[in-house]
Amino acid sequence: MADPHCVALLRRYGTELQFLVNHIGHFFLINQLVHLVRNGSGRIVLVASRASITDVPPQGIMFDNLNGHRSYKPLQFFGQSKLAVALYAKELLHRLRARRIAVNSLHPGATRGTGLYRNFAMSKRMAILAAQLFAKSTSQGAATQVFLAGSPQVAGITGEYWSNGQIVSGNPLLSDRDLSMSITTFVLAIVTPAEAAKVEGTRELMPVPSEAHAIREDA
Repeated sequence: MADPHCVALLRRYGTELQFLVNHIGHFFLINQLVHLVRNGSGRIVLVASRASITDVPPQGIMFDNLNGHRSYKPLQFFGQSKLAVALYAKELLHRLRARRIAVNSLHPGATRGTGLYRNFAMSKRMAILAAQLFAKSTSQGAATQVFLAGSPQVAGITGEYWSNGQIVSGNPLLSDRDLSMSITTFVLAIVTPAEAAKVEGTRELMPVPSEAHAIREDA
């Protein structure tokens, strides 16, 4: 996971680093492996964050500023990247429905030992260290995704947003199919304009758009 508290705007391949790591990387991995997921009983679990609700721009995804060239607020870009993850889960639900593959997203909760606060100023870091006393352990932080990936109790449950092993309300924008379709098509155009046609089973997942809209590094 990219650090949401790093003040500097960082890019790789012309793309803002948090969006690249938190969403595009997982998007690419699933796109390459989805043909291996078993029809009827397969499960896909995506780790989002409560920040996808609390720390996002009003429009959800800033398509005109995904590389931060207009403005950059680190925590907002973190929330945006995690909303993109949850939206992707919703879009996969629709596109994999015929294969009866369950797709869910979740908030793992504040968890100790992640290193996410290493770039905080010392004054803020002391407060965070105190709060960590009440955070989840790494095993507790992983519990919901393990539950969704393997428990027979959730067999057949799909398209939900989870926290602490329970279905909870996510961002209202998760019901916006136009938004989930737009971000899916947009990211596909960045990472796999040609590869999607090569992997069996991915045509139904993400149709190749006619025009790529790659995010480029500022001159």
